[in-house]
Amino acid sequence: MMALIIACLAMPLLAFIMLDKLLRKENVIPDPLKITGLKYAAIAAGVISIFVLVPTLLFNMTSPRELELMAQNSGDTDLSGLIAALKQDRISMIRMDGVHIIFYWYCSCDDMVLYKNKINKIWVIAVIGILSVVDLWTTGRTYLTDENYGDSNYYEQYFYRRCRK
Repeated sequence: MMALIIACLAMPLLAFIMLDKLLRKENVIPDPLKITGLKYAAIAAGVISIFVLVPTLLFNMTSPRELELMAQNSGDTDLSGLIAALKQDRISMIRMDGVHIIFYWYCSCDDMVLYKNKINKIWVIAVIGILSVVDLWTTGRTYLTDENYGDSNYYEQYFYRRCRK
């Protein structure tokens, strides 16, 4: 969980540092490197699109343990239905994450294209900032819900009981 928090804070910060350099017209990226970066971005977008369109192309979506359970209980329809539902959930998660990535990538690229067509820097920063906050908010709500918060006295009582033993 801590790695996710560090990544969620560090990556937007680094992106805003790079955005600041680009908006100040500092020539931080040489032209051949820009072409290479665009090629890699196109390759990444293609791979993500493949995951959205055909998520089972590279992955089986069933763990070896699930295959073992299916082999042991081949006649159990409840187990096979559960494993099929897990497989569909995994496919759905990959597709939704891919659509999520493509949406934010498109909005960010569109914002930069609009900047090249002479919109104000403030609007570029505002749009990228709003996209970052919305992305971090939705990611945070996925992994940290209201059920994750507990009673503040729980830990005090737990450690108090353990220390008294």
